[in-house]
Amino acid sequence: MKKDVLLALVIGFSIGTLIAFLAIKLPLFLASENSRQTASVNPQPSPSITSAKENIIQISSPQDQSILSGPEFELVGKLSTGAAVIVESALDSLVLTPDKNGTFSAELKLSEGSNQIFVTAVDAASVIESKTLKLFYTSEKL
Repeated sequence: MKKDVLLALVIGFSIGTLIAFLAIKLPLFLASENSRQTASVNPQPSPSITSAKENIIQISSPQDQSILSGPEFELVGKLSTGAAVIVESALDSLVLTPDKNGTFSAELKLSEGSNQIFVTAVDAASVIESKTLKLFYTSEKL
């Protein structure tokens, strides 16, 4: 009977060792196999949303990183001809059409602290340009 117990222990230990080895080495083997497959794929460049033209959007005021003392401000800028503009903030979202000279303006509201204003323009050739303004509003006297 001791031989049967000893044989069962050896077989159990061998099977346990094999399972532990596979549990450790199999994920490493699969990861290296996947990296070899993905390395052979040629990535295609993604389309860019920046424009080929320079400065579709020109923002006159306010300047980026400005500190404002009031909760409302006027965003003023100019676009190239035939462009439309979308202005978004945490409190407002507007679609603007510039005048015949390409100038636009919008009254926006700010919340206390840091505010990001996203200005996106699309011109007649479907070229998209985006700019982000970071403005700070404080009710404290500066």
